[in-house]
Amino acid sequence: MILEVQPYMRLGQFKIGAGKQEISQQLDGDTQDAIDEASQDAYPHLGLTFDYDEEGRCVTISASVPAAAMYEGLNLLATPFAAIKERYPNYTRMGNNAVLLIDLGIGLTFGNPENLDRQLPKQVSIYARAIIEEQIRDLESWYRMSC
Repeated sequence: MILEVQPYMRLGQFKIGAGKQEISQQLDGDTQDAIDEASQDAYPHLGLTFDYDEEGRCVTISASVPAAAMYEGLNLLATPFAAIKERYPNYTRMGNNAVLLIDLGIGLTFGNPENLDRQLPKQVSIYARAIIEEQIRDLESWYRMSC
């Protein structure tokens, strides 16, 4: 499944803000190994995960192989981080093995926290704008307190 990344908005045909039912209908019954929980649905055979808020609206969409997450002609899941950060240099580490491309609102998760430059992302995530804005406020607050 090839999914075009539109930060803060959609990953392929799946939209941030959509309800669980709408996303389920878009999958058209392709739920062979689906994991359905109140706050998250996962479809490992498609490489898709959806996180929901307390009202059941989608706030995060993540893709992993076998999906392809395309942004500006680049498959983020098949590109080493060194090439990604060369093209999109404004990023920050989030935890041990994740990176947030700040200007884009795209998250990348890696398998190993060591030497990210040589690794391909294991997962690409897009978020509702409010989540990213909160993350950035938290980072700015942490930075001001640490100086």
